[in-house]
Amino acid sequence: MSTFLQEYVSSLGDRWTEVDLIIEKAKSAKEDDFDFYNAICRSATILIVAHLEGFVKDLTKCVVNDLNRSGSFSDFPISVKRTYCSKYLGTVPDKDIGAYQRKLTALISKLDELDCKISHDPFLFQKNKNPSANMIVTVFENFGISNVFGYLHDSQVDDIFAMSLGEIKEKARELRSVVVAASQNYPYIVDYAALGFEKRKPNGRTLWEEFIEQINQRRHSVAHGTDFDNADDVSDLEKRKAKVELLQYALTILMAGYIGTSTNSSHGIS
Repeated sequence: MSTFLQEYVSSLGDRWTEVDLIIEKAKSAKEDDFDFYNAICRSATILIVAHLEGFVKDLTKCVVNDLNRSGSFSDFPISVKRTYCSKYLGTVPDKDIGAYQRKLTALISKLDELDCKISHDPFLFQKNKNPSANMIVTVFENFGISNVFGYLHDSQVDDIFAMSLGEIKEKARELRSVVVAASQNYPYIVDYAALGFEKRKPNGRTLWEEFIEQINQRRHSVAHGTDFDNADDVSDLEKRKAKVELLQYALTILMAGYIGTSTNSSHGIS
């Protein structure tokens, strides 16, 4: 039986069809109808970010669904248990943190006994929030992965910022094949070493964090009427879309690797 994650990743390329269609329409209109061309490009600017936001939500749902279908609460990674149970206890108080931790531990122990199913909501960012780099970091921290962009820094996926469009697409297909194979069964099996994913502590913001903030800023300026001019050439949008799709596969690999190695274990990347 395939996993929820594999089924989702297998369909990711098809989900980009609407953006591909818009980009092709923009190419054909660039010389003949410049106003239409600008309008289409502005639409693509918003949709690309919308796809990144939807991806983070769908990735979370798929992982939670696979956890629920494949194991008991007692087998879940401890970070998943802590995030889920903390929704019932609220934020950690400034005073008497020890009492909060004791309550959290007691609740986890009780749910271990009850073998409950979990929902995805506690792992996501607030509603109506754009998928900023910080928001993505928070979602991954909720699953137990700290500094997710540190794993991408100086890895193979960093190289795409110096690649052509064709090279980026080829790399995305390679990563897609990796994650489809890794998520065929649960627990997922991922080889980080082959992809150059290591926990690093970069000085300052990573290339991917800068990229995500840039596309969010462009989306914000268009969606909220700050900028009524089109600042994005269709070739830039096509490359931006390819980078975001590749990022989706890279983040999925990181998530799958952590969940796969930490299920039934207190170990894994962190």
